[in-house]
Amino acid sequence: MPYINKNQLEDIIFDSSKKALKTKLSTYLPERMLKFLLDKYENKNINNMKKEEKEKLLNILKNYKIAIKNFSNIKSAIVTKGGVSLNQISPSTMQFKNIQNLYFAGECLDIDALTGGYNLQIAFSTGYLAGSNAKL
Repeated sequence: MPYINKNQLEDIIFDSSKKALKTKLSTYLPERMLKFLLDKYENKNINNMKKEEKEKLLNILKNYKIAIKNFSNIKSAIVTKGGVSLNQISPSTMQFKNIQNLYFAGECLDIDALTGGYNLQIAFSTGYLAGSNAKL
């Protein structure tokens, strides 16, 4: 969880609530990853953990490295990730906020969704907006 600083992570994990650790972290990490990372902490009362145990848990969550062993060819990909940040785009026109008459749509944007037509709908809707607002 490199995007959350250590103090914020401590606040999330070791707050005074009685929620399970898995529940506290479920908005930040996928369920299967949580199950893997937190296996030995599953039944622990985290608010009664020793300082050393807390540090170890924080280090696991902050510094766990995932090794990519293999990936498929781009031709078999369902969706690409990354692109122009949505906060740089006007959502009503799809125009880039810093450059007039520059529009982005579909997979040029940093947005993706589950399979089932959602990505196609994003492409169609943002493409329609960009095309409707572009001046030729």
